[in-house]
Amino acid sequence: MAPAGDDPDQPAASHAWEAADGATAWTDVREDGEGNLLTSDAGLGLSSRIRRRRRRLLEADAARSSRRLVRHMLRHVYLVLDCSRWSRERDPALPPARTRLETILGLASDFVGEYYDQNPLGHLGIVLCRDGEAEMLTSLGGGPARHRLALSAATSAELSRGGGRPGAGGEFSLQNGVEVAGRSLGHAP
Repeated sequence: MAPAGDDPDQPAASHAWEAADGATAWTDVREDGEGNLLTSDAGLGLSSRIRRRRRRLLEADAARSSRRLVRHMLRHVYLVLDCSRWSRERDPALPPARTRLETILGLASDFVGEYYDQNPLGHLGIVLCRDGEAEMLTSLGGGPARHRLALSAATSAELSRGGGRPGAGGEFSLQNGVEVAGRSLGHAP
């Protein structure tokens, strides 16, 4: 026996789309602001809730927003320092008794402290470049004391290196410095 209101000559529809009149099917379809097609059936409530939730989570995502703070992220950083002959010159913009090299190594020591203050779980390594070659001063590590100690030893060693003769320190090679750092980052996640 057919339910009330159904045509006895038509077979019973097993899907909602089979029972729908073809003339009104496209009038129930809308397009949202992102170009997605929406229908006016009961599933619209669930899909719109899911879209709203995704949009809310996307807006609250600090990693994708323009905020500077990103939590739960480990950083692996190599500091590549120039110890070439050009860094051994005196710069008129610096205090009279300091060379660029002294300034570079002093600022690098300050950077180490600031880096670990802002990234307590981060790892830092230092690479020195001189004579067209790169040398690993410190490998990736999680404590500032080792890096500061190595920088102070490098400062005294670099300043005594070459005995003040012109050309001591050679050329700077950023490519070699990046390659040395990259090889040691091969095991990092």
